[in-house]
Amino acid sequence: MKQIKAVEICGRFRAALMVSEKPFRIHSVFTSAVNMIDNDVFFSLLSDRSCLYPMSCRVSNEIPFTESGIRVGMEVIAAGDRILIPQVGLAINLKYAVERDLAFEQKEDLLLPTNLMMKVELLKELIEEKGCEQDLSTLVTGKYRNPYVDCVIKKLPGLRIAIKKNSEQAGNHAAGLAGCGIGLTPSSDDMLIGYMSTYLAYSKAKGCSPEEICKVTYAMGNKAAERTNTISGAFLKQCGAGLLSDDMTKLMCVLFSDSKTEEVRECGQNILNFGSTSGTDMLTGVVLSMIHLTSTCDSE
Repeated sequence: MKQIKAVEICGRFRAALMVSEKPFRIHSVFTSAVNMIDNDVFFSLLSDRSCLYPMSCRVSNEIPFTESGIRVGMEVIAAGDRILIPQVGLAINLKYAVERDLAFEQKEDLLLPTNLMMKVELLKELIEEKGCEQDLSTLVTGKYRNPYVDCVIKKLPGLRIAIKKNSEQAGNHAAGLAGCGIGLTPSSDDMLIGYMSTYLAYSKAKGCSPEEICKVTYAMGNKAAERTNTISGAFLKQCGAGLLSDDMTKLMCVLFSDSKTEEVRECGQNILNFGSTSGTDMLTGVVLSMIHLTSTCDSE
């Protein structure tokens, strides 16, 4: 059986595998990712060129996953420190993978720096550079217009009000926005990932209690997940639970600290590089969330 080494793994992914009692299945296969599913739990194998995501591990694969023989529907078995895909004779060795905790609640010393809005303006510049007619970037740049933008604009005021009030009603408004736009993960879902991540970090920097923050993001992630596809829904629920990708975590940490603006540009660029329009839409969500959170208008 051919073995591939995992180089980095999400701690919750490892914990879930250790208690897995039955096989799960391949959900989808892409060049740099293989997604697996067991009932409502979603796992991913990622190329070592990708950043680490919640419930995933990065592996040192020599060829694209699409050329590995792995196909949708194949059985996957968790066996101690290995993940086995018997039909292609493949074993992923997890034993020496570096374990990471991607729960954002573990991040300490976040603050609201005096140059926070300057950093946000820099992110807007990055969005302006890459934004196109098909994504949601015009929500912060005003450059383009498309039917998806028109739909989202109508529903944003309710979300803004709920967010300013730290209300669980934000979940219903997030559900109304979900599943809108182009891409494997629809544009509005990507925007909501950036939006929730920023709400989480901003609220933590302000000193809000974890319980208060979690009730809002949990409602947003889970309600939105009901209105979109399986892959996008899994990402939304993970974010709602306070689990962020490594790249998004780094961006939040440089935004809400005394870091230099150059670091914001680098981290923002890493987000932009994700997918075709997904990164732009995520960054749009980050900026939009900051605009809503710092607005002085709390009601319509």
